[in-house]
Amino acid sequence: MYEDALRDADEAREVLAHPLLAEAFGSLEQSYVEAFVACKAGDDLPRFRLAEAVKVLRAVRRHLEEYIEAGEVSARTANELAHGKRGIF
Repeated sequence: MYEDALRDADEAREVLAHPLLAEAFGSLEQSYVEAFVACKAGDDLPRFRLAEAVKVLRAVRRHLEEYIEAGEVSARTANELAHGKRGIF
Protein backbone atom coordinates (compact mmCIF):
# COMPACT_ATOMS: atom_id res chain seq x y z
CA MET A 1 0.00 0.00 0.00
CA TYR A 2 2.65 2.50 1.04
CA GLU A 3 4.91 1.24 -1.71
CA ASP A 4 2.27 1.90 -4.35
CA ALA A 5 1.71 5.45 -3.13
CA LEU A 6 5.46 6.10 -3.03
CA ARG A 7 5.93 4.68 -6.54
CA ASP A 8 3.02 6.75 -7.89
CA ALA A 9 4.44 9.87 -6.22
CA ASP A 10 7.86 9.30 -7.76
CA GLU A 11 6.35 8.77 -11.20
CA ALA A 12 4.13 11.85 -10.91
CA ARG A 13 7.12 13.91 -9.77
CA GLU A 14 9.11 12.72 -12.81
CA VAL A 15 6.22 13.56 -15.16
CA LEU A 16 5.75 17.06 -13.74
CA ALA A 17 9.50 17.70 -13.77
CA HIS A 18 9.91 16.64 -17.40
CA PRO A 19 10.85 19.77 -19.39
CA LEU A 20 8.78 18.83 -22.44
CA LEU A 21 5.62 18.34 -20.40
CA ALA A 22 6.23 21.53 -18.42
CA GLU A 23 6.63 23.42 -21.69
CA ALA A 24 3.50 21.80 -23.14
CA PHE A 25 1.40 22.70 -20.08
CA GLY A 26 2.63 26.29 -20.12
CA SER A 27 2.28 26.70 -23.85
CA LEU A 28 -1.20 25.20 -23.99
CA GLU A 29 -2.49 27.28 -21.11
CA GLN A 30 -1.04 30.46 -22.62
CA SER A 31 -2.58 29.65 -26.01
CA TYR A 32 -5.97 28.92 -24.48
CA VAL A 33 -5.95 32.13 -22.44
CA GLU A 34 -4.84 34.24 -25.42
CA ALA A 35 -7.57 32.71 -27.60
CA PHE A 36 -10.10 33.29 -24.81
CA VAL A 37 -9.15 36.96 -24.56
CA ALA A 38 -9.29 37.33 -28.35
CA CYS A 39 -12.89 36.06 -28.53
CA LYS A 40 -15.51 38.57 -29.53
CA ALA A 41 -18.20 39.54 -27.05
CA GLY A 42 -20.83 37.25 -28.57
CA ASP A 43 -18.59 34.19 -28.89
CA ASP A 44 -19.97 32.47 -25.83
CA LEU A 45 -19.46 28.86 -26.92
CA PRO A 46 -15.80 29.26 -27.98
CA ARG A 47 -15.08 31.22 -24.79
CA PHE A 48 -16.75 28.51 -22.72
CA ARG A 49 -14.77 25.75 -24.45
CA LEU A 50 -11.48 27.58 -23.96
CA ALA A 51 -12.25 28.17 -20.29
CA GLU A 52 -13.05 24.48 -19.90
CA ALA A 53 -9.80 23.55 -21.65
CA VAL A 54 -7.83 25.63 -19.13
CA LYS A 55 -9.74 23.98 -16.27
CA VAL A 56 -8.98 20.50 -17.61
CA LEU A 57 -5.32 21.31 -18.07
CA ARG A 58 -5.10 22.60 -14.50
CA ALA A 59 -7.03 19.56 -13.23
CA VAL A 60 -4.54 17.17 -14.85
CA ARG A 61 -1.64 19.03 -13.24
CA ARG A 62 -3.42 19.06 -9.88
CA HIS A 63 -4.18 15.35 -10.13
CA LEU A 64 -0.47 14.60 -10.56
CA GLU A 65 0.32 16.89 -7.61
CA GLU A 66 -2.16 14.94 -5.49
CA TYR A 67 -0.21 11.73 -6.20
CA ILE A 68 2.90 13.47 -4.90
CA GLU A 69 1.11 14.68 -1.76
CA ALA A 70 -0.32 11.21 -1.10
CA GLY A 71 3.15 9.73 -1.44
CA GLU A 72 4.56 12.22 1.04
CA VAL A 73 1.83 11.38 3.57
CA SER A 74 2.47 7.66 3.04
CA ALA A 75 6.19 8.13 3.54
CA ARG A 76 5.64 10.03 6.80
CA THR A 77 3.16 7.45 8.03
CA ALA A 78 5.46 4.53 7.18
CA ASN A 79 8.34 6.30 8.92
CA GLU A 80 6.25 6.95 12.03
CA LEU A 81 5.07 3.34 12.12
CA ALA A 82 8.62 2.06 11.69
CA HIS A 83 9.88 4.21 14.55
CA GLY A 84 6.98 3.53 16.93
CA LYS A 85 5.71 7.11 16.81
CA ARG A 86 2.28 6.06 15.61
CA GLY A 87 0.06 3.12 16.41
CA ILE A 88 -1.75 1.11 13.81
CA PHE A 89 -5.11 2.57 14.85
